[in-house]
Amino acid sequence: MTDVARAAGLSRRVLEKRFRALLDRSVLSEIRRIRVDQIARILLETHQPASQIALALGYESVEHIARYFRSEKGMSPLAYRREFGRH
Repeated sequence: MTDVARAAGLSRRVLEKRFRALLDRSVLSEIRRIRVDQIARILLETHQPASQIALALGYESVEHIARYFRSEKGMSPLAYRREFGRH
């Protein structure tokens, strides 16, 4: 969040207020959404296990990525791959 505010040349508070006014969500929730979309894309485009995806994207563990993913998509990474991946 600090990096985003610095890049925008705004304080964190001002950035958050403007972002929320325009998009009706926080900067952090948008960053989270983009990260989960990135995980989802990798799940569908590759056969990499979630543990490799977690490491490649800098997550602490596969459990962390699974919790993070489930909170945004409502299902585990494996269930997402099964449902939306190429069969």
